[in-house]
Amino acid sequence: MKRSRSFFSHFRKSIQFRLTFFFLLSIVPLTLVSLYAVAQCKQIVLKQAGERTRAAMLSSLGNIDQIMANLNQFSLSIANNTYMNDLLNKDESETNMIISASQLWDYLRQYTIGSDYLSDVWILHSNLNMIISRETGGSRIDYEAKDWYKQAILGGGTSLMYNPDGIASGDESDPLDNRDAILLLREMGFNYGRQHSHVVGITVERDTLLQLCQGLITTPETKFFLIAPDNKVIVSNTGSRTLPFQIPHNNESYIQHYESSGRQDLFVTSVISPKSGWSMLLAQPERIINQESIKLQRFIYVLILLSVLLALFISVIVYTGISAPVSTLLKGIYQLRNGRLDVHLKHNRVDEFGVLTESFNQMAAQQKQYIQDIYEQQVEKTRTELKFLQSQINPHFLYNTLDSIYSSAINYDAEEISEMVLNLSKFFRLSLTKGKDTSTLDETIEHLGYYIRIQQLRFADHFTWECRIDEPCGTLPILKLLLQPIVENAIHHGLEKTPAGGALMLEAAIRQDMLCVAVRDTGAGIPSDRLLQLQAELARIRSSVFMLQADGQSGEFFGLKNVCSRLKLYYGDQAELRVDSKEGQGTEVIVRIPLGALNMQDNIPLKEEEADEAARRRG
Repeated sequence: MKRSRSFFSHFRKSIQFRLTFFFLLSIVPLTLVSLYAVAQCKQIVLKQAGERTRAAMLSSLGNIDQIMANLNQFSLSIANNTYMNDLLNKDESETNMIISASQLWDYLRQYTIGSDYLSDVWILHSNLNMIISRETGGSRIDYEAKDWYKQAILGGGTSLMYNPDGIASGDESDPLDNRDAILLLREMGFNYGRQHSHVVGITVERDTLLQLCQGLITTPETKFFLIAPDNKVIVSNTGSRTLPFQIPHNNESYIQHYESSGRQDLFVTSVISPKSGWSMLLAQPERIINQESIKLQRFIYVLILLSVLLALFISVIVYTGISAPVSTLLKGIYQLRNGRLDVHLKHNRVDEFGVLTESFNQMAAQQKQYIQDIYEQQVEKTRTELKFLQSQINPHFLYNTLDSIYSSAINYDAEEISEMVLNLSKFFRLSLTKGKDTSTLDETIEHLGYYIRIQQLRFADHFTWECRIDEPCGTLPILKLLLQPIVENAIHHGLEKTPAGGALMLEAAIRQDMLCVAVRDTGAGIPSDRLLQLQAELARIRSSVFMLQADGQSGEFFGLKNVCSRLKLYYGDQAELRVDSKEGQGTEVIVRIPLGALNMQDNIPLKEEEADEAARRRG
């Protein structure tokens, strides 16, 4: 969910992201068609390979069926041979039967086989308990305990195929103890009446059958299996008698992962003989069958990769040529909105974007000049108004009047009134002192003390007042009436709105080449949303763009904004005013002034009278 939201956010906000997305989207159909074509090509190749393989396997299996049919016919001719049956069924002494067996062996040796695929022909002489082999001669055998003998007799002349498996018993006289051959068994003379039954057998080496199918084994990784109707392996080029694959149904080929062969996929095909019930299973490496289609698949993958890279490259070129100038203009607008009137966008374009960028530079320059003209006019207006107000005030008359009120209050024992008038007189005496724009921090604190005492008398000692000044700070010059609006806000907007017992504290110290003056109160505090708004307003104030508010002009936080403006105008943008507050706990206002700026008062753009008037407007 987060990734989805992040994707849509980038999609809405970034032109480059959208360009890249749409370029990549344009090649998706081609990519899908290419992948589909590769998959279909692979299926077609496998289907054709399966059909060709099945045709070849059916041909080989047909040859084997024909050979086995010929061998069955050959065993049938021996089983019904009159001469051989007469030699086997003579009722003679053992010596004469041995002679007859010798004659039978000579006859077998001279008998025309007519096939190069059988390795031996033998007859079980049940009267002598002897195997008479064309290749090895005669050997005694205890045949009555052999299962194959019982099955052959019960077969009544039917040809039986034996596929020996398991571990050899070690009985060399038993033809079926040979695990490297298969045998065809049939009862001798099954249409002759006799007391003892004899069996004829034909031995076929497994390698002979494997040689017949050698043309199907095209690679060393190919696995071939010839399977009997009972699903037992007759011969395999792997030497295994266990079938590691499933026989496909309905002669359908399939792909199987073969763990024992280097972890490769094998293409498995099988055919079944409708005559004999024998089947063949051939497993070929898929990579060899799909060798050509794999080359095509790799080519398609490379083509898709190149298409993606080309789409990314084109999107970058398009973004750089079209979207980048828009982004540059947007950054310039943000800078201009944040007060950087000296913004100038560099460019070397001569197209429409070049004209647009140059027009923006001209607009920014004109805006800067326009604001500067208004600022100078406002400053001049403020100076004129201050001078006019000051010309109407006779400080000596004001002092003498306040002293008269103070004497009258003493005469009438109005101590609180007399103390308030005395503090007010001292407050105005320091405020209206001419010829100086600054005062020392000690003098400023003394001045604030008069004002705070007046407020304490007004609110009947509603709060306490404490001041902590580090010794080096007291002699530093500071702009007059800079701290008074901050203290006034702390009393009227903080302590006045809380029950009695509040506290007001002022601290001054030097930290990191900065004079830090903190005014703290335990008043009502500022709500978090208004605090964020105030901090944002103060952060936008710069020494070159802020204008003092005129008389009667209202606005949010204009008192602290005017203090911050005076601070920036006198001491530069390194000076700052910080406000931190917690609702219900109190507020802290910190003034930070670089020590180097405290000795550069010649650069102050406003005189003391102008600063006083600005503070009174804010108040």
